[in-house]
Amino acid sequence: QNGQFSSTLQLLNLIHHPEISLQLIKFISSNVLVLLCGMIGIIGWRDTITPLLYYPAMLLILSIAMIAEFTGSEESGRRSYKLIFTSFAIAAFAIYFIQYLIWSPVGATAIYSIQGRYLIPLVVAVGLGISGHRQNPQVYARLSAIVVTAQMLTCICLPYAIYVRYYSR
Repeated sequence: QNGQFSSTLQLLNLIHHPEISLQLIKFISSNVLVLLCGMIGIIGWRDTITPLLYYPAMLLILSIAMIAEFTGSEESGRRSYKLIFTSFAIAAFAIYFIQYLIWSPVGATAIYSIQGRYLIPLVVAVGLGISGHRQNPQVYARLSAIVVTAQMLTCICLPYAIYVRYYSR
């Protein structure tokens, strides 16, 4: 059945061969860095990437922001963060699952056509946790500075990548 694309057959195959799920989890975990780079700056064109320093800089910014979001001192804030993170995980799973059903050949042990940009709206939603730090103006100001820094880096690196791709040849 390999080579066929059918969401119905794919789902039936997955039900009859649950061991494929473990192989898919292994595939996802081995490709997390690629997906993260896709969220950060591989725009979707295979031959266009942002400057190499952009990736570790954005990874650092995203990591700091997420750690800060999940270290809120208020119990209701922690519950909100858990809800936001759980929603992110469920939505990310749904994206992977749909891509597997629709774009991967029946019986495949890899998920084809997944791109990091599909998760960007989810990452933006995770940023909702920043508002939980308004009670501490200093922390809120730092988190806001992180977000602004990320936007400034993007405003510089994205046009640069497009310029190099289309106009410097």
